[in-house]
Amino acid sequence: MSEKMVFSVGPEKGTPESDYTTDKDGFKYMKRKVVAFKGKCVVTAAADDFWGGDESRPYRSRMMDSPTWGQLFNCAKAQQKHTLDWHHAFFEGACKHGPAIEVNGEMVQPLRLVLGS
Repeated sequence: MSEKMVFSVGPEKGTPESDYTTDKDGFKYMKRKVVAFKGKCVVTAAADDFWGGDESRPYRSRMMDSPTWGQLFNCAKAQQKHTLDWHHAFFEGACKHGPAIEVNGEMVQPLRLVLGS
C-alpha cells in the first residue's frame, strides 16, 4: 500500500493564515491548538532495530478524537521513547496508515507520523 501524506506541518494551499504563527525570522509554524486530523485515531509505529537497537519497542498512542498538532507533536516524542529512534526527530506530517482498526470497541484510523532526519 502506498501512503500519501494527508496533512503536513508546512503551509498548504487553502490553509487559513490564522492557523500559523510566524517567528522573528519569518518562518511559519502550525499553531499547536489547531486540529490536525478530524475523527478518531491512534498513532502507531513499529519497533526499529536499525535505528533503535535491540531494546526498540512498538508504539501506539491512546485513542484520540480530532487531535491537535500539539497532541501529535507529543505523540512523536513518546514514539521516540518507545522506538529509541533518536535519528528521525524532524516532524514533517502524518499519513493514514491502513484501514480502520478496533480500539476499545470503536473503529479508529491508524496514523503514521512522518519524521525526518
